[in-house]
Amino acid sequence: MTIRTAAFPFIAALALTACGNEGPAPETLPWSERDSAGVTVVENRLDEVPAGVWSLDPTPLLSIGGMDAPEPQQVFRVSGALRFADGRLAVSSSGTFDVRIYDGDGAILARYGAEGDGPEEFRDPKLLGRYGPDTLVVFDATLSRITWVGPEKGVLGGVPVSWSGRGFPVARGLLADGSILVGGGMSFSSDEGFPTGVIRPLSTFGWVARDGTEAARLGDLPASEMFARADERGFMARSLPFARGTVAAPARDGVWLGTADAWELRLHGLDGAVKRVVRGTGRARPVTLSDRDAYVEEAVAETSTENEARSLRGLLDEMPFPSEYPPYQSLVVDALGCVWVQDYEGPGTAPASWTVLDASGRALARVLTPPRMRVLEIGSDYVLGVTLDELDVERLTLWALRRG
Repeated sequence: MTIRTAAFPFIAALALTACGNEGPAPETLPWSERDSAGVTVVENRLDEVPAGVWSLDPTPLLSIGGMDAPEPQQVFRVSGALRFADGRLAVSSSGTFDVRIYDGDGAILARYGAEGDGPEEFRDPKLLGRYGPDTLVVFDATLSRITWVGPEKGVLGGVPVSWSGRGFPVARGLLADGSILVGGGMSFSSDEGFPTGVIRPLSTFGWVARDGTEAARLGDLPASEMFARADERGFMARSLPFARGTVAAPARDGVWLGTADAWELRLHGLDGAVKRVVRGTGRARPVTLSDRDAYVEEAVAETSTENEARSLRGLLDEMPFPSEYPPYQSLVVDALGCVWVQDYEGPGTAPASWTVLDASGRALARVLTPPRMRVLEIGSDYVLGVTLDELDVERLTLWALRRG
């Protein structure tokens, strides 16, 4: 028996310059650079990064979905989204097994795909981005397949993915040449013996070419922390409370990776070599007793029966809680090459806090995004994400971004 699981884990000319690789470096800025054996090391003093200069408008430009929305506007388990220059939106959903195209006002223009294993069907579609003028690239982790979709022509074709690394391939983003960054999937096999206790299995990160073949490997990195149990009843693995997980995102000239063992990111070139090491200091956050209690109550609230709730409480009592939050939760590279690093979110509904770095890893700003929103794409002047309301109903929301 083999069990598979994935780690889950968000203009002015001045802004264009700030997110490039060149720009002023006055002493007053909250970072410093040095060379270490030919690798540039950037040290960011996170407590000194200015906040409030960059911001999102308080009201979204567009909202699609919600409890009272008509069926074509309802969204469920949105897995990816992007915005075209003309304002149209492309959205993938693992809940409705399709890719949808909306106009700039939120009206649906087309819907492609259905549940199944056929050439024009999906099991777990995730829209990664656009290759060329308008070809959408969709990765299906369950089917291990790449599918290309034209916003006006529908499904254009697809290829199976060949991957021999540790864990099954989980798509993390689209490189400039159309290759797909993968990594973070985990596999457990009875042939190797099921692990128990706190585990953080290794997963191979790398990318597959447009034809689905394995192109390159960056190496085996720790995936998400989990709590595992194997007994006569079977095998169980659940994410550890406030778990560390490896984050990854394509850059213009490589791939950003971070294992969350410390506030550190590394920029790997397309040859796999480390080009930059980016570190941050000054943002350790303790996990309090109230944080632990809130985590347990939120988890138990999602159960459907008393027996299930009692069993989950017992399991959470066995799990160790960390003394500090992981240094970050997610990573997004925006349309200008800026690197957005999200602070780890604790329980509750506070806005999410991000540190924005330029393409060289130097800190620019602190930005808040709306509570309970998962960021899907960041453009030059917008943020696109999926937001949960008080009933956990999804909305696809588009927000204007003001870069200071």
